[in-house]
Amino acid sequence: MEEKRLCNKCGVERPLTDYYPSPGQKNGIHARCKFCHREYQRSLKLNHPQKQWKKANKNHYPDPDWVWTQLENNVSGVDLCNKIEEKYELKTHGNKGKKHKPRR
Repeated sequence: MEEKRLCNKCGVERPLTDYYPSPGQKNGIHARCKFCHREYQRSLKLNHPQKQWKKANKNHYPDPDWVWTQLENNVSGVDLCNKIEEKYELKTHGNKGKKHKPRR
């Protein structure tokens, strides 16, 4: 059995202990080394649409004190949502009107 393998991403020859197991692969290990795999996962987290939406809407979240005063005045949930939409201009994120898949 081979002791070392080339990473498909960085091209460095590394021992098999530097690769994550992958039962779906023919040889049972990932094509990328652990280091390249971690970098790939970090890039996915940083570029996630929800994080981008939060950055774009940083100053558009409702003030908690204002929300509590509305709730103390017995404003219904639907009316509160409408007031929030009027007061704070929330931008849409990547979903754009698509319905979510129902949970099982």
